[in-house]
Order: sequence, then C-alpha cells, then structure tokens
Amino acid sequence: MWRRNEEEERCFLAAIDVIQSPVSVDLTRALFDTFLPIDDFGTQETVVGALHRVQEDRYFAVLAEQIVGIIDRAPDWAEDLLIRAVRWHAVPFKTMMEAMSVQRRRAVSSFMERELPDLLRTWQNE
Repeated sequence: MWRRNEEEERCFLAAIDVIQSPVSVDLTRALFDTFLPIDDFGTQETVVGALHRVQEDRYFAVLAEQIVGIIDRAPDWAEDLLIRAVRWHAVPFKTMMEAMSVQRRRAVSSFMERELPDLLRTWQNE
C-alpha cells in the first residue's frame, strides 16, 4: 500500500482513523500489509494504534501469517512489532510461536537472534 504523495497520505490516515472494533481478519491482514520499507513520516504509528483495536487472538493469528513477510520487506517494523508482542503480550506471543510451522518459527527465531538477541533471551527465559 504505497502512498505516493501527501494527499494519499492524508486519505490513508483518514481511513485508518475510522476503524472500529471488532476488526475483521481481512482488515487486520490489510493493516499488516501496510508495513513497508519507506519513510512514512510517522503514519504507520496510526496503523499500530488501529492494530491495538484488534482482538488479541485475531491479532496473533494474523501476525503469525504475516510476520515473515514483514521481516523480509520491512525489518525495522518487524523489530517493532516483535518487541511490542514480547514485552506486552508474552503469553499470546509464545502461543503464536508454538502454533507456527517449524519453518516460520525458525525464520522468526533467526531474525530475533540476529536483530533482537536480548529480547529473545528474555522471552525464552520467561
């Protein structure tokens, strides 16, 4: 979801601002799809706020589907999402990791070993 100019950015923010709970699975996926490796002038924080409105079980189910793609296309945002998950939602994060396929779990663990080793150790010791 590339926003090419300031007007598109304003429209994007307006659309995000009106999201209400409960947030559907499809909309949750669409929100995760907006994490891109572009300078977004802080607008992705609005997306993070909208993701806080997603039911916890739905959030982690979709994050499990999407996190490897986010790691590949926007690793800085993957770091942010993983830090938030581990620090504030350790139990659902653990459940998500346990439910992932071995391949996805390895990809996430490998990324955390490389980019977030202290956070990974903290999470593994809980």
